[in-house]
Amino acid sequence: MAFKFHKRTRNYWSLSKLAIKLREAVGITNPKALTMEGWAEYKRASKAKAPFTYWLTKRFFNKAQNFILCPSDLIYSIRIYFKNSKGNTHVLDGGLEKGQWYDLTYRIPYCLFSELEKFIEKEKGLETHEWEKTLVFNEDWGVKPDDEKYGKLTPQALAAIEQDDVYSWWKENKVKKDVDFENEDKYLEQEEGMLIRLIKIRGSLWS
Repeated sequence: MAFKFHKRTRNYWSLSKLAIKLREAVGITNPKALTMEGWAEYKRASKAKAPFTYWLTKRFFNKAQNFILCPSDLIYSIRIYFKNSKGNTHVLDGGLEKGQWYDLTYRIPYCLFSELEKFIEKEKGLETHEWEKTLVFNEDWGVKPDDEKYGKLTPQALAAIEQDDVYSWWKENKVKKDVDFENEDKYLEQEEGMLIRLIKIRGSLWS
């Protein structure tokens, strides 16, 4: 397993009270949330208004923090490496019974859907999952009431809802993979459709 360098979860110096005050002193606002386009415009406007202050509080503060915390990050990375080397974070684990043979056509859907189940219930957590489904564009996202997007679901919410549809289908139907039921063709057609939907949202399956 290749060694990877990990940064510990941290409060970034670029978001510290000092950094915020320095930016406010030269007229740079500090929005809590924006769209990707909004952040790009914020960066462009801030650089134009106060290029040195923006560089100091954004790039320099973060680079200095990374340099100072590098030793502790290295120790943390070593711990993560040895922890992961003892587990199965590198494999798709469907929880299938050991000692039994399962054709690949069976393992593919079972493992992928089981990993989605574990992701929602354990890695992300059901409480966070339910909260994600309610996220809408509002002032916290830098969206004003007169904006056409105001009150509409965010991409994060739409992804969580799609995750929930596939997850709920699997929770209801996974037992059917182990029984001989009459309409097998219909089930396999549904399963294929859900696999396609799962692949399409794989980019949102991170925590």
